[in-house]
Amino acid sequence: FGYWAVEDRETGRYAGDVGVADFKRPIEPSFGETPEMGWTIAPAFQGRGYASEAGAAVTNWADETLGAPRLVCMIAPENATSFRIAEKLGFSEYARTEFKGSPTVLLERG
Repeated sequence: FGYWAVEDRETGRYAGDVGVADFKRPIEPSFGETPEMGWTIAPAFQGRGYASEAGAAVTNWADETLGAPRLVCMIAPENATSFRIAEKLGFSEYARTEFKGSPTVLLERG
């Protein structure tokens, strides 16, 4: 799979990460062999579209390179920003569960 650093357009400074991996998370329902997408943007760079832009590039890469019929991601219920990004990237909710004792929402694309 792949994970890439996101850089600020103006300064070249590290702004975050986005990618697809198999984290082998102990979660129910299991992700199985389905690739998991994730993104994180440093607070100083949030709200500039970096997660959406990099996320779109990575989903395109995953579609072309991995040929996986589905991608998944997980988001804490209170993270409204990540839900907006996930929706832009074509993800929709399919389950609610707990991960490490905290509520989490599972989303899928594909």
